[in-house]
Amino acid sequence: MTGFPHLPRLGDDLALAYLSFLTVEPGDQGTLLRLIEAARRLAGSRGLESVAIGLATDDPFLSQLRKTSRAASYGSCIYTLTWQNGAAPSPDEFAGMQPDIGLL
Repeated sequence: MTGFPHLPRLGDDLALAYLSFLTVEPGDQGTLLRLIEAARRLAGSRGLESVAIGLATDDPFLSQLRKTSRAASYGSCIYTLTWQNGAAPSPDEFAGMQPDIGLL
């Protein structure tokens, strides 16, 4: 009734596609929306019920996607670590990075 896909029965496949490494030029939200819509149509034609994309909470596209799509959001936190003799990375080294949801 919510418009979201149902959870599969125990032992059944989850009919889900991952949109991995999806990127466009900064500010080109129109192209990104068209790519996502094309991926949704392709996934549907293959019997998949939904698609997933991983975005950082401060990604400017996230608010646009929420306005134009039925989306469920799940928050997570990515931790970094260094080896015992390694220098800690600076926050600038991670700026602009986002996770590949297919690997989480």
